[in-house]
Amino acid sequence: FREAGIEAVTFRVDLTAKTAKPSLKKAAPMGGSSQAFKGSRKVFFERGKSIDTRIYDGERLEVGSSIMGPAIIEYRGTTVVILPGQAAQVDSYLNIIINLS
Repeated sequence: FREAGIEAVTFRVDLTAKTAKPSLKKAAPMGGSSQAFKGSRKVFFERGKSIDTRIYDGERLEVGSSIMGPAIIEYRGTTVVILPGQAAQVDSYLNIIINLS
């Protein structure tokens, strides 16, 4: 509405809709992390103190894998750190669940 001196440049619309719930498929349990193990290296978890830490390839972890910290799980887009005193378990959807050991 140029005659009034008003110009609208940006519009925003919020929408809510019902959609079908996606079905998630469980991965088949295999039970091991040995193929995912890449090696180990020294990692600093505290100032001035390095700890020998196991390194895993996250893409090769299987359902049921258990990993005791300290450990590092490497993925292409992220890294998961399991601190000393923690334990990780891979669930049936390939999520990594970290608890105190």
